[in-house]
Amino acid sequence: MFHDLNILWPVPFATQKGGAAGTGGKKGKENKGGSGSGQSSKVDAKDILVGRQRDDLRSLTMDAADLGFHTIAYNFIVRSRFDGAIHSNPFAAEQQLDQFNVPFPDLETRNKKGKQAISPDSTVRQLTRMTLVLDEDSMGKHGHGLTNTNQTALMGYDLLSAQPCNDQSFSTLCLSLTELKPFSIDIITLDFASHSRAPFYMKRSLVNAAIQNGAVFEVCYSRAVSGVNNGEDAKARRNIISSTRELMRMTNGKGIIISSGASDLMGLRGPYDVINFASVLGMNPMAAKDAITSTCRSLLLRAETRKTFRGVVGSVEVVMPTNTGVSKRKDREDEPIKEKEEIGITMGKKKKSKK
Repeated sequence: MFHDLNILWPVPFATQKGGAAGTGGKKGKENKGGSGSGQSSKVDAKDILVGRQRDDLRSLTMDAADLGFHTIAYNFIVRSRFDGAIHSNPFAAEQQLDQFNVPFPDLETRNKKGKQAISPDSTVRQLTRMTLVLDEDSMGKHGHGLTNTNQTALMGYDLLSAQPCNDQSFSTLCLSLTELKPFSIDIITLDFASHSRAPFYMKRSLVNAAIQNGAVFEVCYSRAVSGVNNGEDAKARRNIISSTRELMRMTNGKGIIISSGASDLMGLRGPYDVINFASVLGMNPMAAKDAITSTCRSLLLRAETRKTFRGVVGSVEVVMPTNTGVSKRKDREDEPIKEKEEIGITMGKKKKSKK
């Protein structure tokens, strides 16, 4: 199964009270009137998409399914301190019967009604993801907001990711925010296209600590394949290739996923095209395939454990002992004792013979 865990949500997600994204203002206090509070599970975030944004997002979802992806994640980007009352997931309502609360229920693979209405090849599993940009504003004196206070809102997302912008945020992210807990970070995404090199020094010890905690590093390719071949696109492509090679050297090719980060069809490629492009980034075909299949699947399983809080529920098989098994165990337990007795006898004989 192929996964693309970064499909950009068209509207900045940080403004309206009640969980939906908006376009004006920077704080939720500016939009108190009208909608009231406590509607985070009922607000349809598609309603605030203006113009053709809603139709384009639906078309992009169908195109991802047609290209061969089985799972996608809509990425809500938060560029301020996380506040559970403002940035709660608008699609976090509980499952009702066979209906999942996703942006496009008729295109959802897990919905039986969607399978009957549309061909199964045109459906895709839809997940929600929140990316917190860790810059000077979100890492200020009030903190980033990834705390127990906002635990309920954070657990409403299927995936949590963060984008560090300086040395302090990268160190905090790798050492503490990636530890397994209800609000732990699953994905560390880096903006390789905008800089010729990372805006901070990536220490190997910090990178290894994040990978050991279960987090992964994300490489987005849309800036390298979309748009016209002008100077900016060529520069972005060059930056992505060089920075990804450096990340490969730091991680030894482990703990990396490849996502599109696409906002339109021009930035989206099929799974096998992604594997071919990854060879330019310095990855072998098997590692590139793992970056969009098995590594993503392991990441999703790890993200589910956040909701069980440091625990994984599994079935335990009880094996009843048999008579033969017990006798074998007794024989095995007696063998070391017999060997010790024989060794003691032989040692005693040797001592006597020497005398």
